[in-house]
Amino acid sequence: MHWSFTGEPTSWASPHLALALTPALGTVSLALVASGIVFATPDGERTLAVVALIGIGLVFAAIHATHLWFAQRADR
Repeated sequence: MHWSFTGEPTSWASPHLALALTPALGTVSLALVASGIVFATPDGERTLAVVALIGIGLVFAAIHATHLWFAQRADR
């Protein structure tokens, strides 16, 4: 929601658009982290980086599932 100086909302996004923003950003962030692992991590540390990537992916998946749950509730 965008507020004016008078305290009245001037524009707002639909709940679906607002709830879709965070999972989209999470997907892009995970792709950037994965590309960093592929191109910037030395060979000796790559295994640990992949394990960290799995943990990061699980966190992003949990956030996405929570947002889908909120989007479903917004439909009611």
